[in-house]
Amino acid sequence: MLRAGMGLKPLIAVYLIILLALCAGLTELAAVRLSRHALVAERVSDARILLRQWGEKLDEMCEDLSSDRLCKGFDSWTRKRQSLMPSLLSLSIIDGNGKCVASSDPAISAGAMWDGLIPAEKSGPSGDGWRVVDHGHGRKLAVELSVADGEWFLRAWFSLGQTDRLVAFITTSASVYAVVVAVALALIGWLFLYRMVVRPVERLLDVADKVSEQGDLSLLMSTDNGSELGRLGVRLGRMARRIKEDHSKLQHHISQLEDLNRNLTQAQKALIRQEKLASVGLLAAGLAHEVGNPMAAIMGYVDMLRTEDFSETERSDVLMRVGRELERIDKIIQDLLAFSRPGRGETQACNAHDLIQQVRSLLVPQKKFKIISFEAEVPDDLPPALCDPDLVSQVLINLCLNALDALDKDGHMWIRALSLRRCGDRMLWNGSDSVPEFFELGPLHGIMPPNDGRDLPENETVIVFCVVDDGVGMSQENASRIFDPFFTTKPPGKGTGLGLAICHTAIESMNGQIWAWSKADLGTQMAFWIPSAQIEK
Repeated sequence: MLRAGMGLKPLIAVYLIILLALCAGLTELAAVRLSRHALVAERVSDARILLRQWGEKLDEMCEDLSSDRLCKGFDSWTRKRQSLMPSLLSLSIIDGNGKCVASSDPAISAGAMWDGLIPAEKSGPSGDGWRVVDHGHGRKLAVELSVADGEWFLRAWFSLGQTDRLVAFITTSASVYAVVVAVALALIGWLFLYRMVVRPVERLLDVADKVSEQGDLSLLMSTDNGSELGRLGVRLGRMARRIKEDHSKLQHHISQLEDLNRNLTQAQKALIRQEKLASVGLLAAGLAHEVGNPMAAIMGYVDMLRTEDFSETERSDVLMRVGRELERIDKIIQDLLAFSRPGRGETQACNAHDLIQQVRSLLVPQKKFKIISFEAEVPDDLPPALCDPDLVSQVLINLCLNALDALDKDGHMWIRALSLRRCGDRMLWNGSDSVPEFFELGPLHGIMPPNDGRDLPENETVIVFCVVDDGVGMSQENASRIFDPFFTTKPPGKGTGLGLAICHTAIESMNGQIWAWSKADLGTQMAFWIPSAQIEK
């Protein structure tokens, strides 16, 4: 969900207001400081001129500055100056040693040293200096000037009230001027930015909306007005046209890939079907002898019924025997037909014990299976597997038939199923931390999924099927290639090399994994896991 954001117009307006307000504030501050400094400097210059004039007159008036008495007429003389200059607050005469000889201010007269009261902040080569002092009732300016070649000093206090009022007036005027200038500049800047940025962007957005509605990319190409935004519109038009062309190519490639995927799926189903039919043919050839025995018995019983006289009891017994042989043949044929029937291609919860028993019932009647030891080991409480039962049966039969080809007389084959759950680095076999007992029979029987089981889903139960034979085995190089299409270790004419490749594809289609372990002269272990239909808690 998109959040409502600030538009371009308000954003530019806020930016201009902040920028110009900052500039106006800085300009006002600079103007106030400069004007204050200039007025004080002018006041100091005027004060020094007056003090120089007054010093010359006082030099004539004073009789003896070294005595403790004040200069004759200093107070009256100072009051006349104060009447002519209201800003003059006090006037003092200081000797060369810094002692106050005379002052119009009693507080200063009582002081021992001028420097103890107001030390000069700056002084020139002649000892002249000035200082601005802040008091509770305003600011005062103290100015000092040497008289009679530095033999004594004339120091005066001036009020800066008039100067402060003038500074306040200048401050107000500067503020008004800064606001007026800021508003004018903001308006001019807004009009400029609106013409150069906002309006072209709005025009570009309108064109983009029309393009999205009408699909006419030429509208974007016509927005070039020479500016950067206009050229941006042209480039956007080119980009949109290129995207449209690429989209058309992508749709075409997707359509081709969908066709290829359908063809590949059909080819895969055809290969699985052909492999199943090949297995059916192999099973049918092996079952011919198994069917031939009951057929010979049935034919003998029929001849006996035709040529000999039997009592009703004997006749019933013979017919019962014939029925049993026919049921035996029907069971074999039904199992074979059920296996050869095309699968539904749907995953469902399947009982692993039933799957293995069905496979075993198809394989046991084979003549060669009767000369080997064929054992099935499946726990009764095994969780159901989530799979396509027809595909799993086909994979197990294919693995068993391959194992049978590697066995001689008195060989051994085991078909097993068990549950496995990975909890971090722990492997829980059939819900227990301990491994199954058959693991102790040797490395041929110990099941180890690829990548140390890290490919297994975390904290989810899977069902592991395993077919083991103690036949001739394979080299490590051949064992790593047995799932490659058209790779086979059988003699020419005995195999196409597609059986295990199809098994690999079938198991992966059920979100499982298949692997092999083999060693020459020791045997081969073929195993795969598929997800469990059990819901984890």
